[in-house]
Amino acid sequence: MLGRIFLLIPFFTVFGIYEIIKKNKNREEIYIILFLIFTALWGALHGLPFPHHYRLLFPFLFIISLIGYFNIVFSQKFQLKNILNIFIIFSILQGFFYWNGIDFYKKWIEFLSEKKWTKEYEIKSNSEILEFLNKNTSPEDKIVIWGHNPKLYLLSKRDPGTKFKAWFDPVIGIVFYDIHKIQQFPNAEELFIFDIKRNNPKYFIDATKCSSIGIPYYSVDKYYKIYEFLLNNYKRIKELNGYVIYQNKKNVCNMWNNKK
Repeated sequence: MLGRIFLLIPFFTVFGIYEIIKKNKNREEIYIILFLIFTALWGALHGLPFPHHYRLLFPFLFIISLIGYFNIVFSQKFQLKNILNIFIIFSILQGFFYWNGIDFYKKWIEFLSEKKWTKEYEIKSNSEILEFLNKNTSPEDKIVIWGHNPKLYLLSKRDPGTKFKAWFDPVIGIVFYDIHKIQQFPNAEELFIFDIKRNNPKYFIDATKCSSIGIPYYSVDKYYKIYEFLLNNYKRIKELNGYVIYQNKKNVCNMWNNKK
């Protein structure tokens, strides 16, 4: 992200666009521009606004921008000092307005200082739900996590009760370019319920509020078939730091009979 803000965007805007729009180009430059256009279209075909779909584009962006840089720097019409000044000013100005500006940088400083990419940080930030699962389930028990939070399966060392583990999109029908639209894959909802019936997971955990994408719009109560099945077969028992926990009613009955 930081590289995209400070390097890729201003570097390409200042030098790459100059090279693309200039009149006199050699054959190699034309080939690079054609590859650049092709890879841009390839990324756009995915229909999702994520930078990693445009990875093939980055090398050609860099090459054409580098050519533009040298053509400008060694041109008698421009002075290196002026070009560097334009580059620095552009980087600073667009940085303030790009993705909430300073707040964006604060989040990245916090991310780096707290080492939020580490397993230790994830265990610490999810300690309550992990402690609950450790105490109330055995390694053989299955659980279901509703929402984009597959790391709980890994951190708790509990198997999922559904095939929709890391890739939950077919069930919730998330549409990234229209956040308030639900477009499920055919039969995904029925397959999800079928898996739960077959695997009989001990807990159903609604992690919508703690989702890695963070979209409260896709709460489980919006999916009427799944929510009806959930209420009929599971009992809401508690909420821990945003994780809403439902326990399988069969397990509740077994616990009650064992106490008797």
